[in-house]
Amino acid sequence: MICINLLPWRAVKYEQTKKRLLFHLIGVVVAAVLTVLIWNIYLGYSSRVIKSRINQLTNQWQVLQGEIKNIKKFEKHFNETINSIKIINKLHINKYKVAYCFSHLPKLIPGDVHLRNLRYSKDYLVLIGNTRSNESIPQLMDNIKQTDWLENPNLEILSHAQDGVITFQIKVILSAPNILQREEKNAIT
Repeated sequence: MICINLLPWRAVKYEQTKKRLLFHLIGVVVAAVLTVLIWNIYLGYSSRVIKSRINQLTNQWQVLQGEIKNIKKFEKHFNETINSIKIINKLHINKYKVAYCFSHLPKLIPGDVHLRNLRYSKDYLVLIGNTRSNESIPQLMDNIKQTDWLENPNLEILSHAQDGVITFQIKVILSAPNILQREEKNAIT
């Protein structure tokens, strides 16, 4: 005889499989929700850390910009001070040159030479004068060549008048002797 098992084993197995599937599905959903929550918390924390770091770097950048402005102001002031020092040193050196012009130049000029004009620009000294004698101009040129203060004399005869008056122009470089040049180098550096 044939035995028929009438127990609902398939229905029971189906219900058990359904419950297991539902349990696994709920577990996967819970795990996915927890993963998304943890990921969201991590991203929120990371974004807060990055924003705070950006704010900190922005503040440091602004502080550095302020320091750069102060450094540029200081550098400008420093350069102005250095330029002032150089100008003062040049004036200090030029006072010797001007003093020389007024104290020693008359000693170089022969008696029959009359200076009409004396100009000084940069390092050049221009002497414009008159004389009646041809011999006094070479004597003046020799006197200029013998001094340490005047270099490279350049003579130009401007005119010969009918009455024998010769008008001349001498352009020379007015320089300080070696002692003053050493003093100038030490003062500038």
